[in-house]
Amino acid sequence: MAIHMEFLKRQNERFYWKDSLWSKGLLGYPKYTDSPRMIMYNNMMAQRVVLNRSQKPKVFTNYEDAIGRKGSYNRIVHRNWQVAKIIKKFKDLDTDVQSYLMFVYDPAEDYYDVFERKEVENLPEKYGFSYDNRVIDGYDEGDTIVEGTMISNPTCFDEYGNYGYGRDVPFMYQISTRTLEDAITVTKPLADTLTSTEVDVVTVSLNDNDMLLNIMGDIDHYKCFPDIGEMTQNGQLCVRRNIARTRLPFDLKEPNTRKVLSSDKGFYVNGMVVDIDIYCNKSREELIDTAYNGQVLQYLDMLDEFRREVRDYTAELILNGHRVSDSIKILNKRCSEQLNKKEFKIKDDNNSAFSNIRLEFTIKRPQGLFRGQKLTGRVGNKGVIGSIIEDYEAFYLENGTRIDIIFDTLGVINRLNTFQLFEQGITFRAQRVLERIIDTKSMKEKEKLLFTFIRIFDDEEADKLEADYRETCKTAAEKKEYFKVVEEHGIYIHVPPFWMKKSLYDCLLECDETFPWIEPYKVFFYDQVSKRWVLQMNRQYCGTMYIMKLKQSSKKGLSARSTGSISKKGIPEKSDEAKRFHTSYSKIPVRFGIQERDCKLIRVPPELTIKETIAHRSSPQARRALAKAQLLTSGGVKDFELTESMSNRNVEILSAHMLLLGCRLVFNEDRLNFSKGTGTKLHFYQGKQYFCTTEQMTKIVARDVVKQACETREGTGPIVIGTNQQKEDFLNELTQKVAKDLVMYVK
Repeated sequence: MAIHMEFLKRQNERFYWKDSLWSKGLLGYPKYTDSPRMIMYNNMMAQRVVLNRSQKPKVFTNYEDAIGRKGSYNRIVHRNWQVAKIIKKFKDLDTDVQSYLMFVYDPAEDYYDVFERKEVENLPEKYGFSYDNRVIDGYDEGDTIVEGTMISNPTCFDEYGNYGYGRDVPFMYQISTRTLEDAITVTKPLADTLTSTEVDVVTVSLNDNDMLLNIMGDIDHYKCFPDIGEMTQNGQLCVRRNIARTRLPFDLKEPNTRKVLSSDKGFYVNGMVVDIDIYCNKSREELIDTAYNGQVLQYLDMLDEFRREVRDYTAELILNGHRVSDSIKILNKRCSEQLNKKEFKIKDDNNSAFSNIRLEFTIKRPQGLFRGQKLTGRVGNKGVIGSIIEDYEAFYLENGTRIDIIFDTLGVINRLNTFQLFEQGITFRAQRVLERIIDTKSMKEKEKLLFTFIRIFDDEEADKLEADYRETCKTAAEKKEYFKVVEEHGIYIHVPPFWMKKSLYDCLLECDETFPWIEPYKVFFYDQVSKRWVLQMNRQYCGTMYIMKLKQSSKKGLSARSTGSISKKGIPEKSDEAKRFHTSYSKIPVRFGIQERDCKLIRVPPELTIKETIAHRSSPQARRALAKAQLLTSGGVKDFELTESMSNRNVEILSAHMLLLGCRLVFNEDRLNFSKGTGTKLHFYQGKQYFCTTEQMTKIVARDVVKQACETREGTGPIVIGTNQQKEDFLNELTQKVAKDLVMYVK
């Protein structure tokens, strides 16, 4: 033991205040979190989504900006550049959602490079993010970009350049039916505020006999899809129609180009169109200008003009002997190939050249919180949104603060991570001090409150802040403006992830001794019965928690079975229609796995589970019966009777295969497993399944034997004179004797 202690002391001296473990863990608090939860936190850092409005945490480690600026999607210039040329992708469009290429020049090295202005980044499974392009959009040709400037970055930096990967949210612990297990409750205002960006890339192929319908235009304007910067209408991007010669006059009749027929193929997605790419393997002369392809050709002409300008400019740089980046060489080659229709053919995903036109729409949409969404703090305390309540249903503090998240109190006890309590204690006291600062008129008193509170937790932070304050705020107006910012954004406290000169617990005790007027909040809630606001009996320590939004949600599992196709065998089949955006939701049948089925049988009767499986999937007859009952019954179908004709189609298929082998399936037989062993076994008895031990099964069988002997044989069984309890005792005694005989028989 002494050897281990000496080793730990040497390791502590080696790493003390060095923080050489450069990783995502430095954004959390390993010192105050147990190892499994810290591993979970590190995994969650890779699973978080980029919020559209992030914040620097009120309790910070001071590694946020250092790690955040190393992000691979940050465009930081590493030399002084001059903006040589800007080529817009769609010159004829008047929209702020505009992609373009910015060519930059370093005169000291005679070197050219290129930056691409993008609206969004498309990541796997819709989890993209938006870019903050305010800096790059502020440059014109001839301007100078200073070295170290971040010209474009994801929306995880605030207006001051601070990196954030979540938001501070007022929260409270409560034991409630809404917060059982991992369930958490959030308010609707928070659900609408904590938004991220989802990105879809929709591919639409147009063959020679295909056309897009006029779903967004009118009799005078043919418009088949939203322009860049416009939203889709009713979740519909465009509709493709296959033109047959036999019905050509009907298909091209003007009113019919604005009607969607059952044979048309729609593309369904919600959001804003932020970019369009069009690829064509035909020359422009081969494409006939008509009303129904006018919009497509308009975008194709703008793209071809963009490609020609990029090709010519990059070729000029290369031919003149300038040093250029590899990105410029790749652009020159790509644009040259796309413009040379005769020698180069663009291929689709199947590596085959398509005949006509292929469109790729990039769609973005803001996504707030919804039920089934996962949220987490910085200590592995993840939870699933179980309910979203209106703002009037929320708890309110006496200062008017709305509690936006409610966690289960038992979650603190069940998890060995104390930092969530420290974070609550620090942010609660910081808010109380901030309220006193706001109410205080004396500037000296404001200064004393702010810097004294910060000094309790970190002397170095307090010294640097106070020195900066004395240096920059000389006049009364400057001091007033300084505290106006403090009152707007709050007090930020530095807590290192590993080493701290004072214990956090001692810091909180010192804070309470220094500011004895700090007391818990009064909490109010709206009583639905009395229709009035009620004061909660106990005061509470309510602070903020830094919350991250995770990728996992219930959205991926959404499926509906109604008009989905079935195979030749008569059972639902899989389809990729939703992935190709031809339907707004998946129609793939959701299959319960073995573990999910076993868990369901713990509470749900097996008869009901069998009915659900047969009616939703396995039996064509039962599916039709259920659909008919739903049509004829108002308020939903609670239950319906299974008939002998409602056979399981999967069993029929298996029986057919078995028949070829000379075998057959036999059901409805009792098979009691009385083999040797003390463990639980599966027994089939009287049409039911029992998962229990042999001893327990013998008691069940014995009880049925006694019941049959004493209650079903009229006039031949024993006559019991006495109370019902005495009769029950007599039956239990007989059951024990019969069970004992069964055990002897089994042995």
